[in-house]
Amino acid sequence: MLTFRSLSLVAIGLLLGFSAAAQAATAEAPMPAANADMMAWMLKGVLCAVGLVMALAIIAITTAAVTRRAEGQPAGGATPPAPHTW
Repeated sequence: MLTFRSLSLVAIGLLLGFSAAAQAATAEAPMPAANADMMAWMLKGVLCAVGLVMALAIIAITTAAVTRRAEGQPAGGATPPAPHTW
């Protein structure tokens, strides 16, 4: 719920900002090629950083799950004892 609300507020803010910029009376000069190239590289850098963080999170979660699973299994391949039923 918190993530959905945050994403909704960000989307509404972006839409309002874009609509306000589209209604501006003065037309700005087009962005020079150097600035556009710099913005493209900055966007690529941000996307790579997000991808790296997600890959590290997936590795950490997988390692924790495998470690927890290995600790729960008894040595020698014996079957674990049946759970108690009260």
